[in-house]
Amino acid sequence: MDHPTSVAFLDETGAIASDRIFAVGCLKVSEPADLLRPLQKLKDRKHRYEEIHWVDATRDSMPFYEAVIDAVRKVRGVRFSCFVADRALADPVARFGSPWRAYERLAAQLSYREHSTAGACVCPRGRAFDA
Repeated sequence: MDHPTSVAFLDETGAIASDRIFAVGCLKVSEPADLLRPLQKLKDRKHRYEEIHWVDATRDSMPFYEAVIDAVRKVRGVRFSCFVADRALADPVARFGSPWRAYERLAAQLSYREHSTAGACVCPRGRAFDA
């Protein structure tokens, strides 16, 4: 029997225990090699061997980051979703009792989502995940 499966890549930005703004993102893909191969080729061409961190995006590096977004958008079956929490308005640590439990619950909710919420995420000008 064939069971559909996916691989989820989760990452966060901010320190959930102390930063006012905290986000958890989830990139789900049916065939991880379809995503990882083109990203590795891109990184090899650009001699970028470190982990991709959006905080490192600058005006000079923007073409690389745009190419990353383009590579992700070309993959069939990829879905992106995220939670962005403003702890002054809705504190996930207070809601779930501890920083670890908050991260765990937000990540679990993302991994079970059936549709993309990428339209709510900020992308470089002229780019969109859901185009």
